[in-house]
Amino acid sequence: MPVFDDSGPTAPRQLEPLEYTFRTALAVHTNTSDYLVAPSKSAGRTSDVVERFHQNNNLWEATIRANRLHHGLRIILDSFFLFEWLPRSPGLFWTSKGKRARADASSRIMRVDRDFVVYSPNGKQSMLDGGIGNIRLSPISLGGQDFVMMCASSSGVCHEGFPVALPVHLYTQCISEIRERGAVVRTLIGTVKLIPSELSDIYSGYASVPKLYLQVEEISTPNQRKSRSIEDLEVSVAVSFKGRVDGSEGVYATYANFDPSRRRTFADAVNWIKDEYVESYDGIILTDFDQQENHFPEARFSLKKVMTLNLQESDFRSLHIHIENVGRIIAHQAKIQKKTNYIVKGGNVGALGDNAVASNFSQIEEAPIRASKSGPSKRKGKK
Repeated sequence: MPVFDDSGPTAPRQLEPLEYTFRTALAVHTNTSDYLVAPSKSAGRTSDVVERFHQNNNLWEATIRANRLHHGLRIILDSFFLFEWLPRSPGLFWTSKGKRARADASSRIMRVDRDFVVYSPNGKQSMLDGGIGNIRLSPISLGGQDFVMMCASSSGVCHEGFPVALPVHLYTQCISEIRERGAVVRTLIGTVKLIPSELSDIYSGYASVPKLYLQVEEISTPNQRKSRSIEDLEVSVAVSFKGRVDGSEGVYATYANFDPSRRRTFADAVNWIKDEYVESYDGIILTDFDQQENHFPEARFSLKKVMTLNLQESDFRSLHIHIENVGRIIAHQAKIQKKTNYIVKGGNVGALGDNAVASNFSQIEEAPIRASKSGPSKRKGKK
């Protein structure tokens, strides 16, 4: 994995007028709650056919172009890295739209330091539109069983991988090693599940990607050993923030990469985002990437709020953010609440809308899942 983009030596190093809106970033962020809804039993029967995949490329080609993956198909992901992080926009990296967005970012590089590339806020958004970015979720309940949404990637790059749902009993078997080593290599066997079509906004903006994930039923040792050091593991985390760029106030985005096998790099990435990037634009962080740990208490549209269905119209009004689809976001939450029978895990429960009240819900408190503490390590990659 190259440390620098090929465009680094020749790209212009200036900020450009913001062309991307908060609407797209917020839609992707808030619709993560679609994972709370169990797939429809009528979406298809479980198939006896088993397909085996060894590479992200072949897996996403079968998903996006060949349309071979469908609800109920049993598949094997042979010798994949298993991450505790989930792609922010599953499959977007492999689409033509994603490739064009990443190419566009090459003209939006602000500077190149010795160890990494620094994009302008516009370039950051272009990279996110290109499929960069990962999130970490707490366990969710689907059909009365608890799962943790994760990622299986044949490469060491998490955002290139496929979303998978691990039952908690399988999650507990491997999470300690994942926290210690960054990822584990396993063969995953399970059934492809389809997010209900009426709740498919998590894939908004790239409708060509089927709304699928793998519900894992069995984990076994890999048929092919893989070296973490050779693969150069990479996870990327992103935030949106309100700030001032070249005198123009607006909502922008940034992200940072880290190597989960080098324990200190995650803390470095979090600190870099807040202290070195967002603060340089007098920014206030709006969205985050981690439901399990609260790195940015000021994030008004936190992932925890998204997954506990607790976003409110007042969050937008208090920050003077005018988004055309605020009503749609609030209505989407209500739809999720209805389909999940108002089950909320942890956090606070809030009413939606000016005259709404919170009622007819069940709230489940659960212990937080904490990452292992770490020692120092050199930071590298794109910023």
